[in-house]
Amino acid sequence: MFAPVATVGGLTLASRALGLVRDLLIAAALGAGPLADAFFLALRLPNLFRALFAEGAFSAAFVPVFAARLEQEGPDAARAFGAAVASVLLIVLVPFTLLAEWLMPTVVAVLAPGFPETGERFQAALSLARITFPYLALITMTAFFAAVLNAIFRFAAAAAAPLLLNLSLIGALLLAAGWFETPAHALVWGVLVGGVAQLALVSVDCWRAGMPILPGRPRLTPELRKFGRLMVPGVIGSGVTQFNVVIGTMFASVVPGAVAWLNYAHHLVHLPIAVVGLAVRTALLPALARRLHGADAATGQAEQQQATAIALGLSVPAAVGLWAVAELAIEVLFERGSFTPADTVATAAALRAYAWGLPAMVLAQALVASFFARFDTSTPVKVAAAAMLVNVAFIVLLMPTLGHVGIALAQSVSACAQAGLLTVLVVRRGYARISPEAVGKGIRVVLAAAPLVALAYVADPLRAEFAAVGPFAGAATLAVLVTSGVAGFAVLALAFGVVRRGDVTAALRRFRSR
Repeated sequence: MFAPVATVGGLTLASRALGLVRDLLIAAALGAGPLADAFFLALRLPNLFRALFAEGAFSAAFVPVFAARLEQEGPDAARAFGAAVASVLLIVLVPFTLLAEWLMPTVVAVLAPGFPETGERFQAALSLARITFPYLALITMTAFFAAVLNAIFRFAAAAAAPLLLNLSLIGALLLAAGWFETPAHALVWGVLVGGVAQLALVSVDCWRAGMPILPGRPRLTPELRKFGRLMVPGVIGSGVTQFNVVIGTMFASVVPGAVAWLNYAHHLVHLPIAVVGLAVRTALLPALARRLHGADAATGQAEQQQATAIALGLSVPAAVGLWAVAELAIEVLFERGSFTPADTVATAAALRAYAWGLPAMVLAQALVASFFARFDTSTPVKVAAAAMLVNVAFIVLLMPTLGHVGIALAQSVSACAQAGLLTVLVVRRGYARISPEAVGKGIRVVLAAAPLVALAYVADPLRAEFAAVGPFAGAATLAVLVTSGVAGFAVLALAFGVVRRGDVTAALRRFRSR
């Protein structure tokens, strides 16, 4: 399990690092003003439906069925199933995209009721969203080919694809912004170019892997019906999860700048979620599916426990570290150009609120794989529905006093509720067990991460020392705090027995051999 998680996690980390550069440029060009709110809303529209139909529901339903067919009937049968699914996707995507383009004013008005229809934010969002929405079709087909690659244990191309999107957005700002009405218009065209590049990468890698899939005339085969039965509750489940995002956007649109503040903060907190949580889920799902539908269920359960331990062992210190250096990190990374000190304070407050829920968000990614691998997409739907109600209730409760921070904190509370319910169900159904050793290791992870809180209290004195020496005091302080935090946690993790020296050596040996 370590090698595929390391492959996906490493490439995702590279993508997120490039995404951070992208966000720095966007913050400098757009700040947190009307254009920034409009751009992030326009980008959220295709990403919302992508998560709804593609990366969430689609992958959850497709990978287990494709992997089981590959394991039981061979590559030809798996390719035939994939071609049928690709055909259905195209039949749905093309008219859906055209309909959304026609109804875009209504869609923007529903998702951002705080944008007055005659105001600058609404008109800009409408113009930008009409350009970005076709990205949905591109990224959905990218998700299809990525799912095929993951099912045959080829993770690199799919994990590397987001690098191309980030490069396209960076290139749009640095090289082409002067050709367009605003930097935001350059960015949305960069989104489309990046979508084409991602689709080309994963489809070519499928061909190189001996799994070329071309859409043909769809036939309603038993496997396709089974896929549909699995995907429908998955769509509902993804819809419930994404409804949390929609609700947050609707409330945030009332406060000028809040959509942008929450997006900048969410992008930072999503770094460990993507690197750890999505990497664990991406690697675990096909492995579990093939083991459970082969003859090695015991190994599958062991891999589930190992994946959960990886998720918690990396996400807990990341959450504490982000909380401790939130304001300094936002200042160093974003505060330039159109991004003001007031934007720094507002974004850092949202980041701290998101950080509380980070371990739960990562843990949920690992736990849902247990259900998806067993063709159970309905249970995560019910859990997500309960978490959605928690999210809405806490937004209503917290936003009147905390403003946009209440939206972020409500999502953290909702994530904790979701992870808690999934844990209870995984244990009760025997998919995994919580041993005394696992509980002890979890406590030791928290004890090893807790001292990272001190980073928040040494930041100002350390910065004053660097300021006396020369410029870039903030960047130097952040670098020292991050480096010392990582090193300190590593030492404490070894001292408390979170990991053993032999485990680290063996893992590095497997990674080098791979």
